[in-house]
This record gives sequence, structure tokens and C-alpha cells, in this order.
Amino acid sequence: MKNSTRATIRDVAAAAGVTPTTVSDALTGKGRLSAETRVRVREVASQLGYRPNALARGLRGKGLGLLGLVISPAPSATLSTVWYWSTIANKATETAFASGFALVLLPHNAEVLSSMPIPLDGAIVVDPIAHDPVLKVLRDSGMFVVTVGRDPENEIEPWVDDDNARGARQLLGRTVRPGSRLAMLTMDPRKSYAHDARMGAQQWADDTKSTFFSQACSGLEPEAVDLALDTVLSQKVNAILVQNDKLAIVTLARLQARGIRVPGDVLLLSATDSPDLPHTKPSITATHQHPERLGQLAASALIDSIHGSQPPGRQMVALDLIIRRSAPALRG
Repeated sequence: MKNSTRATIRDVAAAAGVTPTTVSDALTGKGRLSAETRVRVREVASQLGYRPNALARGLRGKGLGLLGLVISPAPSATLSTVWYWSTIANKATETAFASGFALVLLPHNAEVLSSMPIPLDGAIVVDPIAHDPVLKVLRDSGMFVVTVGRDPENEIEPWVDDDNARGARQLLGRTVRPGSRLAMLTMDPRKSYAHDARMGAQQWADDTKSTFFSQACSGLEPEAVDLALDTVLSQKVNAILVQNDKLAIVTLARLQARGIRVPGDVLLLSATDSPDLPHTKPSITATHQHPERLGQLAASALIDSIHGSQPPGRQMVALDLIIRRSAPALRG
């Protein structure tokens, strides 16, 4: 079993009074450090028993011009079935290749990554969860890391993200009457996009003197959605905001199975869009992300870091509002 308390590069940096980058340079012979600093850092590392993992050992060599891409999983979702993820991956790959780097897909598994002998120059982590163990492994190795989305409990920069809070607030303002009763169905509140959409919905409710509550849904299975809807509908809501497009499609089907008309009896909105939502009956209103822009920004920021430049710490991308039949625009 691995020792979960072994020293990390950040422990060495704190004890030596330097940055993790300085620790990495001191141990690898890189950078412009004084002999005194190199000796002090190495002594501290030895005292703490610091042993770089396989990812960090790869960085000490020349590297292979490889960047890692890690996607935090979601229920019933894979890279090939999620438009948002696949678009980010394609654009990040294209951007990296133009700068002489290749992108490799890695598992969202801290145990595997800590022992994987791949000489990466940096990594992009998409949709990290709160206190994400994968982010800790990558950063403790001294690697450059950029996230698409961020850990909402520990917003370490640099990161790029959709402006989900503002998008949700604007979408509701265009479609839901003030004073309404609004519910949000969530599946994984540990991800920043769900956290931000919920915050935006709460801000809209506060501004419009509306009632808002969030209801957890355990999965995409009809039984799970039905159970969540039992609670939501008992509150006589006027509108339902759903965390993502896949859940929105199942929610629409389960509402219709109950004989509930959308939008006649209740409005339905999705906090994320996909190519499937225009084709449901009725088509589903949503905020529309720009994953191609996020993929380009993330790869560019990572490459800038590797080359010694300082990328912007936070980059926010505005969302589009796509008004469809499940929640028409307000009149007047």
C-alpha cells in the first residue's frame, strides 16, 4: 500500500522557503540557481524523504513534447458521447500540435497517474471535482497544469471556464417570470459548472423575488429521475433548470410520461447545450458553451507556462442563450 503521508514537492518548497519550481530546478540541475540554494533544497528533500514520482522523473529528462489530457468522469458519459468534451479535446490537440506538442488521453485516476512512467511536459484537466486527487498528484509532481473548469473549493490558477453563473442568470431572465417557483436538478455539484449555474439561478431568484431550490438526482436512469421529480413537482414549480443536456433529455421524457406538458405546465431549461437538444420534442432551451474556445485557451495557457511565459490566471468565456420551445422567451 502506498504511504499517503510521503513528502511532496510542496512540502520541500515550504521547508526550504522556496517555490515548487525552484525545488524542481534544484533537483534536476535546471534553472539559474545559486549553488547554495541547490544544496539547501537537496538537503531538505533528503531530510524529508522526498522521492519524485514517475511523472516528475519524466520532466527531468528532455521530455517527449507530450501533454496530458484528463477528463473527470460523469455518470453514463464518455469522451466519444459528450460533445463538450470531444470538442475541447479536438481543439486542444490541434492547438498543441501547432506548437510542436502532442496530446495524450490519461485516466482520471490518481493512483495510476502517480506511477505512470510517461514524460509529460504538462497537463490539462477538464471538469475537475472539488478537492480533486488527480490535480493534487499532478501539481505535487511539479508539473504545469491548466484546468478547464476548476476545483470550486480550491481555485488554483491558471484556469479557463464558461461563465455559467451569468449564463444561467441571463437565461432565466429571458424565459421565466419573476415570482415563479424554480427547481434545479443536479447530478454532480462537485463540478464548477454545476456549482456556478446553481449560484446564477439563486441570484436570479433573489433579484426577482422568486422561489428557488436544488434537488439532487442520483443518475440518468428513469427511476432516479422519477424519484427526483416526485419532490420537484410536489413543490408546484413553474420551471425546472437541469444541470446538463443528457439529464434534460431524460427529464423531458419522464415529465411527458406523467402527462405533464412542456412548456404548457412547466418550463424546462438546460444549463448546458448539445447537438441533441434542438431535436427533442419540444426542443430544449439552453445556455450554449464554446468548448472549442476553451480547448484553445487551455492548450495555449499550458504551452505558455512550459515556455516560461505567464498566462492569464483566469479566463472566462461568455455563453450564448439558445431559446427553444421548451421555454420560450418572455413577451413584453
